Amino acid sequence: MRRTRNDCPGVAIHSTQAAGLTREALTATVPLLMVRLIAFIATLLTLSGCASGPPVQEMSDARQAIAAARVAGATEAGSPDLYAAQAAIARAESHLQAQEYVRARYAAIAAKHHAALALSEAQQGEAARASAP
Repeated sequence: MRRTRNDCPGVAIHSTQAAGLTREALTATVPLLMVRLIAFIATLLTLSGCASGPPVQEMSDARQAIAAARVAGATEAGSPDLYAAQAAIARAESHLQAQEYVRARYAAIAAKHHAALALSEAQQGEAARASAP
């Protein structure tokens, strides 16, 4: 026989009953809380993993993009974007030496972006020269 609060006035009631939660509500709430906790922990691990090491891949991508822009004919004098890419990769290298990996990563991404713009400009200029009589 199940005892209720009135049957045993001197016995403390279960904490879920005191909080007003039924067994069904508690069963529905626990998985939701676990999912939120797991998502929070996964987000923290992802963010900490992004900033934990040197941006080797981003630096390599930026250097390759600058080299591709140069091969396509972009020069620092003729392309402000290639000049900006060179300045950004120099900033990234100095941040890398100072072990400021997040700043180095952002500077390398900016360098790659500017180099891609310089490459596009160089290709458009080459196409215009090729189509001119």
